[in-house]
Amino acid sequence: MNGPTLPRRDEARAGRDAAARAAAGGNPRPRVDAPGRHARRGAGRPPGTGARPGTARGVATVVVLGLAVQLLLPRLASMHSWVGVIRSLHPWALAGAAAAQVLSYWASGVMMRHIARGAGGRMGTGRGMAITLAAGSVGVVAWGALGFAGAAYRWARDAGAGKDGARLSAWLPTVLNAAVVAAAACAGMLELLLLGRLTTAEASAFGASLLVLLATGGALLWA
Repeated sequence: MNGPTLPRRDEARAGRDAAARAAAGGNPRPRVDAPGRHARRGAGRPPGTGARPGTARGVATVVVLGLAVQLLLPRLASMHSWVGVIRSLHPWALAGAAAAQVLSYWASGVMMRHIARGAGGRMGTGRGMAITLAAGSVGVVAWGALGFAGAAYRWARDAGAGKDGARLSAWLPTVLNAAVVAAAACAGMLELLLLGRLTTAEASAFGASLLVLLATGGALLWA
């Protein structure tokens, strides 16, 4: 009774093993080892990049700080003269200058808000004031108007002004400030010319500069 039963059981077991191997493709499933510490550390990195993202950021920060120190040290050397001039001024003059500066930043913030809205974006007056102040600080230590324009464009675009609004916010304040300064300089030079305190060479240079300014302003308005 037991003799024929054992071969049948063996045949059934062999059939099940064969069916399992056929379902698995005939090859045993490869063993996957758990990733080690080094594999976990490099997970998520692009192939071929061994440096950490924080390293590049740290190098860029050191470079920027080095440039800031290099550009600020000559200005800090003459700080004692600034302090002397400030001490010689009347308190009401200092208060008026501070109020005028705050009013200038507020006007720049309002202008950036209207520029952003006109270009289809959104920006608050306070954010525009902060961008003007920060971009002006960048322009002091990094390439003047070019540094101001680059910083203002980046921050205005991140604030929601859009590409067109950020572009206008980057160059329009600089152009308007330059126009005001040029107008004041021209008024002073005209006064000196009318009083006869300019030589012929100085009057000729003033006329040439005035023509260049008028041509530049006309080209900007035409564009």
